[in-house]
Amino acid sequence: MTIEETLRQFTMRMEADPEPIRTLQYTYEFIISDDPDGVYQLDINQGSATYYKERKKEPDLSLEMDQKHFEKLADGDLNAAMAYMTGKLKVHGEVRHALKFQELIKKYRSS
Repeated sequence: MTIEETLRQFTMRMEADPEPIRTLQYTYEFIISDDPDGVYQLDINQGSATYYKERKKEPDLSLEMDQKHFEKLADGDLNAAMAYMTGKLKVHGEVRHALKFQELIKKYRSS
């Protein structure tokens, strides 16, 4: 599955069940190191979610990784803390935003 397809699925699931994101206002940015067009954003704004294939807003959190690790993270097969400690994931922004993102992955990833 492509990054765009993954983000589309996440936003569809968030729109279908907006209660967990109703009070959130975060913009997450994904910098994919091995993708020439590798900047994507997920914008969560009080119960709605939108993704972009480019940088549209100043992010609250940027996560930098390769495509393989993005897919594993989105599938729940990669622990973000371990990926960070082993250099597979670079985090730019506040840790609390990263922790919230990991919660959202668990909630909205495919079953």
